[in-house]
Amino acid sequence: MRSKVCCLILCLLSGLLPTACGSTVTPLDSPLTSSQSPIAARSPETDLLSLIPDPPVPEPGKASISGLLYSISGKGPIPGTLYYLTPSKEPDTPPNILVGPRDEEGDVRGTSDNQGRIVLNNVPPGSYYLVVWAPYNWVLAVESDIDMTPRVITLQANQQVNLGVVYLPWP
Repeated sequence: MRSKVCCLILCLLSGLLPTACGSTVTPLDSPLTSSQSPIAARSPETDLLSLIPDPPVPEPGKASISGLLYSISGKGPIPGTLYYLTPSKEPDTPPNILVGPRDEEGDVRGTSDNQGRIVLNNVPPGSYYLVVWAPYNWVLAVESDIDMTPRVITLQANQQVNLGVVYLPWP
């Protein structure tokens, strides 16, 4: 038994893979590309991007967005969730308190669909923060799964913006 274990270790270290009948299989000299692999090497973000619809055409002077809400901790889309854009009052300063959408403050609201997709049309131009309802709290969208800086979304008149994957520190 000990010699079989030693043989297996030597085979693995030398790059030879033993088979059940004692012959060996030599691995490829170069790594598999996604076209060679039976299971294509794709990032989860690549798969998610295919779910995002194009932003609609806004009315003249307005803007539109589309994207996909994504839970960093849950590692998946966030379906059926309330969200809103809230205007940035001061440059590079996110809101101190998140109380939910308030029309009188210029907030624009929506709900993600059953796949976590979001779409807002006819949004006034300006800079916004995206706020999403998480269980028991509102949370700000962040730059990425490793950069927790609140994401600022700047919209210009007649612009259609695909936000891509919108990362959230969502439980």
